[in-house]
Amino acid sequence: MGLMDNGFDLAYDLIQLHRDARTDPQTGKISKGVPSKIRCLVPAAFLTAFAHGEVLVTAASKRRQLMRADKTRSVPYHLGSAGMVKAYNGDGTNIAARCRVAPSGSTRIWRWAVLTGPDLDDYLSDAYTIRNRIAHTGSPNGARVTSTWFCSAKGTPASITLMAAEGLLQAAQDVSFMVATTAEQRNWRFRLPPRTDTGLMPSDLESDPRFQARR
Repeated sequence: MGLMDNGFDLAYDLIQLHRDARTDPQTGKISKGVPSKIRCLVPAAFLTAFAHGEVLVTAASKRRQLMRADKTRSVPYHLGSAGMVKAYNGDGTNIAARCRVAPSGSTRIWRWAVLTGPDLDDYLSDAYTIRNRIAHTGSPNGARVTSTWFCSAKGTPASITLMAAEGLLQAAQDVSFMVATTAEQRNWRFRLPPRTDTGLMPSDLESDPRFQARR
């Protein structure tokens, strides 16, 4: 396991442990079945990645005084807050995030995409809903999502896939990076799970200048 410098490192390590446990040491191929003893690793990675992103976005919102109404008081926007993306866009940071989205049509591939604006707000809001459901019940079952980013139809995802966890880890890092200070960006280190075959991120997304440190 790698050094767990922060929550993103821990989420990365959990994803890697899941991959290692499913990889045949002789062929290097990943088996389709998931042994029960490691079934918790992917949901744990999802929770951990979201939690660390939430801490960083909340801190950035406090610093920039981007607040939202919460009953009788104002609180800083956090990752998944309704209107968070719009608030940052209005403050001069056009937030975008790379993530893996649920298959549509006849394909079974979780493709990579860059989400912005209302699409990103919906993605993060659904991630927040799923996070809360897993934290309370251990499963995303019953989490009512409003988009098709995590499942092929609006409703509730039956489980959290490895691809969904990988995508959330990337998205949480991207959003946190974009709201960070220039100094923080210069020292930023993305933690990216190994990618092969259909999991490869297109080169234009890998090198997207929006996710490079400001000079």
